[in-house]
Amino acid sequence: MRYYHRHSFFPLVVIVLTILLGALIAITVLPNEEPTRVVDEETSVDAGSYRENLTNIVREFENGFSQAVDGAGQKRAGAQALQALLDLRVPAEYKNLHLELAVFLSSVESGSTISDPLGTLQTIVETYPWLYSHHIMK
Repeated sequence: MRYYHRHSFFPLVVIVLTILLGALIAITVLPNEEPTRVVDEETSVDAGSYRENLTNIVREFENGFSQAVDGAGQKRAGAQALQALLDLRVPAEYKNLHLELAVFLSSVESGSTISDPLGTLQTIVETYPWLYSHHIMK
């Protein structure tokens, strides 16, 4: 008796699925090229305006922190100052200061144990003397 073999489409299905999987992997792994944003002089950040806004944020933080009667009030002062700080556009020359203040305010907001938050702020202000205001306490 002769055996008749039925042809199956299974190998063809495996090949097609393998090709589709390879295409899906290639699409997700290859970087998407987005057009680079060109910053012209009109959109550049004014350093003087940044310094003025930052001085106001530091002053408001210090006042809110000093007037807080409990830890929740201090955290709230840190959160408000951090949000105001994150809303600012930063000139290139002040990126380190901005990051330093953001880390400091984030630790205040989270309630991390900073032994002397106003002392830490005073250290930052001493590094950048233009931030100094008569409202900053030791």
